Amino acid sequence: MLSPARVAVTVVSAAAALVLVPGPAVARDIGVRDVAAAPAPGPRPDLKGKRVRCDGGPATFLIDPEGYRRGIPTAAVGTKLFADMQKIEMNGCDAISLAGYFSQDAYLARQQNSFDLFLVTNGVKYAIANAATFDAFHFDWNKVIALSAAELKPIPLAATWRL
Repeated sequence: MLSPARVAVTVVSAAAALVLVPGPAVARDIGVRDVAAAPAPGPRPDLKGKRVRCDGGPATFLIDPEGYRRGIPTAAVGTKLFADMQKIEMNGCDAISLAGYFSQDAYLARQQNSFDLFLVTNGVKYAIANAATFDAFHFDWNKVIALSAAELKPIPLAATWRL
């Protein structure tokens, strides 16, 4: 009879064997694309502020200041944030690293008695550095809500968006 420790080692060894990934030669034999040949996803800061749709797919993404895709989950979220819903079709958009999606409750805010602007999504706020940045991302000035400092303070600051 095996000791409990030997049983655990045997089970772990068997589980490890199940998660092994076949090498490139085996992958080609079973019809899987050679992973080494695929371009690694990365940011595209040259596209910041653009809204893109990848290869005719239904999803729309905003390219953030660092060049990462941020998904716009629904048209309703898009209309809460943007002045228009113009987007560009882009081949290879999937090669731009994904930073996540805006939350359904995303909104634009301004601190009362101040020009401090924020994009609030996923429980955090992103400061928008200035009006030029706000305009470059095609945010809608008419959708900005005024909040008191007390309402904005508890929302963690994630980063500042700049051109």
